[in-house]
Amino acid sequence: MDQNFVRIETSLGIKNLPTKEVESLEVGYEGLPVCLTYGFFSRKDCNLLLVRLTPNQVEYVRKDKQTQKLSMPLEKVKNMSFLRDVKEKDISRFLEPGSLAEWKTKDQTTRARLVQKNKGILELETTDKKKRKILVPEKEILGFEIVPEKSVAVEVIEETPKLIPGYAPVERKQYSKGAIVFSMALAATGAMVFEYNEAVKAINNDRDFIPLPDGRILIAGNVLRNDDYYFHRQRYYGYGAVLSLVLGYSLLDTYYLGQREDKDGKGTATYLNVRFGGKPVEAGTGQPNAEVQIQVETQF
Repeated sequence: MDQNFVRIETSLGIKNLPTKEVESLEVGYEGLPVCLTYGFFSRKDCNLLLVRLTPNQVEYVRKDKQTQKLSMPLEKVKNMSFLRDVKEKDISRFLEPGSLAEWKTKDQTTRARLVQKNKGILELETTDKKKRKILVPEKEILGFEIVPEKSVAVEVIEETPKLIPGYAPVERKQYSKGAIVFSMALAATGAMVFEYNEAVKAINNDRDFIPLPDGRILIAGNVLRNDDYYFHRQRYYGYGAVLSLVLGYSLLDTYYLGQREDKDGKGTATYLNVRFGGKPVEAGTGQPNAEVQIQVETQF
């Protein structure tokens, strides 16, 4: 840019714009349109452009703020997906060697690491034991998905909260339902602890008089069960049944999504959380898909 012209490079070549005709100039970043899932509650954001993918982090901008580049470590990324558009002819310039992803072509999906890129050819190395080298023309890549590998400890840490009663509704922003389920489980647990202690006290405080053959009377405690003990024991079992029902409902609520409308607006499809290869997908008994039909029969 000088006093006379602003020189810009476009897809149609280099152009000179008269400086006096330029009202404003804003520098921004190009990128690939991606959907990024991150955070404790798995927040998903599709209003992003991937500026650069490195072996350790993703750099991106928001579509409405393309001048502000942001970055996120890969360990905080739960999922990032990109589906190729006809507009994205050159995607390799946004990728650095060493980037790990699941590369999708027309024929297959391969989990591999980018080794190098040269003249429209991507050299990939698979992550299996064979470490195969694959050469894929860039134009054949339909998209890619970033799903960072997790250790067993990370999986346990992330999956364990789902066992907490009321966690699933809170994750779906059903805060009232989550509070009710958690409160019922907490109340039932507290009642069980109380009844157990009362049953123990009923035995310990009991005094039994046992006559001996020589005429003496033996005073004993904590020997014979009494009505007070049976009363608290039955209540203990009752609250235990309530807690079991709450826990069962909580697990069902976590993995069973109930009735949902299908594509035609009919509420006849039953959906479940089904896992294939560790990745959750939704499978339904509604209208069959053109490519894959998964039929699930449930009886509760």
